[in-house]
Amino acid sequence: MHLWWDNDEDLLATPFGEAHKGCPSKDNRVIGNSFYRVQRAIRLAEDVGTLVCDNAFVACDKPVELVGRSQEDAEAAVWMDAPGLKEVVILRPGMDAAWQPRDVLAEFPKLMTGSGTQSAFLPKDALRGREYIFIDEWGPYDFSDYCVFPAVLRGGAVRYFNVLGPAGRFHITKTTGPVTVEPTAGALPCKVRVAATGEGVQPFKIELTIADKEHKTAVKDLAVEGTLLSAQWNVSFYSWTADKDPRESEENWSAIVQQQPVETMTVQSLDFTWAGGAPSEKVPRDHFATVATTRLSLPAGKWRVRTVSDDGVRVFIDAKQALANWTWHAPTVDEALVDLPAGAHDIRVEHFEIDGYAQLQFGIEP
Repeated sequence: MHLWWDNDEDLLATPFGEAHKGCPSKDNRVIGNSFYRVQRAIRLAEDVGTLVCDNAFVACDKPVELVGRSQEDAEAAVWMDAPGLKEVVILRPGMDAAWQPRDVLAEFPKLMTGSGTQSAFLPKDALRGREYIFIDEWGPYDFSDYCVFPAVLRGGAVRYFNVLGPAGRFHITKTTGPVTVEPTAGALPCKVRVAATGEGVQPFKIELTIADKEHKTAVKDLAVEGTLLSAQWNVSFYSWTADKDPRESEENWSAIVQQQPVETMTVQSLDFTWAGGAPSEKVPRDHFATVATTRLSLPAGKWRVRTVSDDGVRVFIDAKQALANWTWHAPTVDEALVDLPAGAHDIRVEHFEIDGYAQLQFGIEP
């Protein structure tokens, strides 16, 4: 969680910036959350008067980081231990970097109310449900303007984007690249499916126009672009025990993958978000390993390899290691640039899961 202020002149010059009088980050409340396996749980930068209270920090390298005015405003801190939880911290506005544990219970403050505050409740006629919650760089999207979300699609043989805005209709005006788009027109909001039509890396661009509800007057032109990856992945899953931790030695990893796999499958995309579940009924939820292989024909040039993983991941191209984050970590994006000659290339992705959340996604783009 990152709360910050910076001197963004473009933002401050907008009607939003003028209405919010400099867009300060102040008097926020971060209360009753659980942060699990993250390097930095909360960062307050040029933030003033924020209360961080009754949060649980489990396996976090740094529970709270203070920068700028947040640090200058530091005066006192109170810690407490809650039943069943470790590293639970209460911080009041004004904090001391040299925090010391104390057996003290802090009182919750009264939240600020009064005229001029914005209601946190949706209007009666607003769209409701998780499918209508979108967070962009400015915060929650409010359907007051037209946009596509996300505007860039990466990896996988099939991806989706949303056409959003107040009442209106859209239609696709141009598609560049070997992809199909469905639907090509419709009322807002609308979820649009983009699928690769062949194997390999498929760059594409989709242009669309949004018109008013009667479909008479064009309101806005938008575009979505990206790179899809369609390939035949051969995926094998293995189970392992704590005495064969793959982080400790290559011998342990070799012993794991030399076993008979507990499950195999063939997929078009290496795009797994297992969360707290298992890849299949045959694969354990924790302590499993994944090996995925494919062959891709690529033109010569520099290529960006990208993974999202939880936990460890390694990528080999033509038997040479191109990327590695062979650690216990929360979902993490890793990227590497590789220079490849034209031709067919063997790609091997290795992954292990220790416990908790599990994820493995792979992409490659020019």
